[in-house]
Amino acid sequence: MTRDQLPLGSGELVLVVEDDDQVREVTLKRIESLGYAVTEARTGPKAIQLLKSEEPVLLVLSDIVMPGGMTGYDVARWVAPNRPEIQVILCSGYNEEDNRGDVRSSLGDVVVLGKPYSRDQLARALSNALAPPKMD
Repeated sequence: MTRDQLPLGSGELVLVVEDDDQVREVTLKRIESLGYAVTEARTGPKAIQLLKSEEPVLLVLSDIVMPGGMTGYDVARWVAPNRPEIQVILCSGYNEEDNRGDVRSSLGDVVVLGKPYSRDQLARALSNALAPPKMD
């Protein structure tokens, strides 16, 4: 797939929540290269603090397993009632454990992207999450 075929953003603000500095830096650069604006948080509590501000975040891309007492699931659970206009994509390298049906069902349509993911998978996940809902 060539760069021209990837779905690109047009400056939408994405909050990346990732405790691993190297992974966060690579992810920020990848998302920016796809046409999105980015902001970042190292932990769930920092992400919530940022989401309580006036930042016009449209999507949260969060790791599931993080230090700081909050998981990506916890961030998604906070977003749903407090900032329902924001989409959430969770990422994990521990998919077999983190995709438990009971936890995911309580989060509705939250997408879980398995690590490592390709630039193409990231581009499609971001584009799909930010696409306007289809009317039936």
